[in-house]
Amino acid sequence: MRNRIVFDRGVIAIDKQLGFLPISRFLGKPGRNTAQISNAMQLRLDHRFDADWQMRLATCLDTGTLNGRRRHRADAG
Repeated sequence: MRNRIVFDRGVIAIDKQLGFLPISRFLGKPGRNTAQISNAMQLRLDHRFDADWQMRLATCLDTGTLNGRRRHRADAG
């Protein structure tokens, strides 16, 4: 999965109440975006020896990166 998004830390709650700021208000740094790459693979092997015995082998490989970068004003369009 490759994802290029603007990094958002969430919504501000004042005195544990949401809704003081409109959802359209962006409080992050202008020109910042984040690139995320995730690579995942799973392998599972099930084998039944007989009615009483069975075996399962499983493994998982998961790698990824999360990089923030700043766009230059010329690239901001």
